[in-house]
Amino acid sequence: MPLRLRLFLTPLILTAAFTAIGVAPAAAASSASSAATASVQANGVKSAARHGDHVRSAWPAKKAHRPKRAITRWLARQVGPSKPVACSKRPAETRGRCLARHGKGHASASSVAPITMRAAAARPGTTSSQSEKVALRLSTGTRITSLQLIRSFDIPIDDPSYERLLNWSWTYDSAVAATAFASVGLQDQAGRLLDQLAALQRKDGSIEFAFDVRTGESSGTVRAGSVAFDAIAFSDYDSSFGSTLYLDSARRAVDYLLSLRNEEGLVRGGPDVKWVSTQHNILTLIALMTLSQQLEEQGDEGTATTYREAAAGIVKGIDSQLIVRDGGLGHFRQGVDDEVIPLDTQALGIVYARFIGDDDLAKQVYEYAQQNFAIDGRSISLSDRDASYNMTYEAKGPFSGYRPYIGKGAPDVLWFEGTAEMRFVSSFLGQPAEALDASMSSWWDVTRKQNLAPLGADRTITDSPYNEYHVWPTAAAGAWTVLSGAAKDTAWADPAAASEQAVLELLR
Repeated sequence: MPLRLRLFLTPLILTAAFTAIGVAPAAAASSASSAATASVQANGVKSAARHGDHVRSAWPAKKAHRPKRAITRWLARQVGPSKPVACSKRPAETRGRCLARHGKGHASASSVAPITMRAAAARPGTTSSQSEKVALRLSTGTRITSLQLIRSFDIPIDDPSYERLLNWSWTYDSAVAATAFASVGLQDQAGRLLDQLAALQRKDGSIEFAFDVRTGESSGTVRAGSVAFDAIAFSDYDSSFGSTLYLDSARRAVDYLLSLRNEEGLVRGGPDVKWVSTQHNILTLIALMTLSQQLEEQGDEGTATTYREAAAGIVKGIDSQLIVRDGGLGHFRQGVDDEVIPLDTQALGIVYARFIGDDDLAKQVYEYAQQNFAIDGRSISLSDRDASYNMTYEAKGPFSGYRPYIGKGAPDVLWFEGTAEMRFVSSFLGQPAEALDASMSSWWDVTRKQNLAPLGADRTITDSPYNEYHVWPTAAAGAWTVLSGAAKDTAWADPAAASEQAVLELLR
């Protein structure tokens, strides 16, 4: 099979993990509304109606369509709602706590408000907009409120956060999972996730960054990062399988992103905020360039040129406002006037530096990450404290990888997605990755025999001002296992040098 540009592009477009997207879902709303009913955003502007369409399950009944590999089967099974386990069926040591929360003995996802989890692109004090219920139809015509998106976490039933986050899906996770499915030729599974995202997309191109797949509750907040990931996933599918099925969806997403530009030509974090995220803008740049290439192939030179000109404006803004060049090693700040330094911004920044032809900056950012983010000698320990709860997974290690942030109060945690990102850019720059590969493989051994995805972190942290981390298998970790080549039962086709050249040519 000939090499496909999507195989070259996929690992690069995903070098910002699901924490780049925004804040977590707001508390559940008490009343439902149909998909056509607009919700009110934080800036008081009503959202456009959803595009709507039929959706299908990612785990079809026909055996021939099921993914053959364990990790992709796990991802497919994560799609759609999961009924919370009744208190009476839980382990004895956690049954009392469950009953205290749910007087009738049954867990109720809607009775526990989701926490506001901050992320790399969030800002202190950021709040979600009013949420809304979503109602769509299956391909059979049946009207549903549950959604065929991938649940972000596989949570042990004894965990204090079980009800709170069991059925929440970050939009990024479905987009990255769709791209992972496509990377191993699972067109059916990739398309089913993208069908649901396309149906949830509003007619103005926006989409909320999170949904409760059981109740149809949306976060109510739109963030540019998740919209950009969706645009990339739509274009990635089309380029992978030679289609134009999601061309209109990608165009709507990109046009919405461009509507968020400020006076300097950079994309704001959302319609209700003025802050600007480095990750959001690099992802928007990639979305613009991949879509412009697709439009050129379709003969739409005019629109392609418009998108390339917008991309040039974003490049100018990134170079002038988002790169730190203070005499030391160059690196990327989290956003305009935001001095927080996230790992995934550095990984994506390395790709950006190569794109603009600044090899020296790419090497500096890589060295900056090695000096400031790399950690080793880690283990996974049990804890029965609510703030650090993990009574399921334990391993001595030692594991090595990368922390998600540096700075005052930054969480002390080994973060798998960011580690996988750095694994890719290491090979992208010709750096040795054997030791990191070995550690990533041993990390996955903790859950591999159970046919589960890798754990998202080596310890639970729920009280950090930066973000929340848990010792659970996560959808993002599973997708990254496929995309980074860490999965032993998936194909990782081509040398990094070849992929590097193809990506740079594509983006240029």
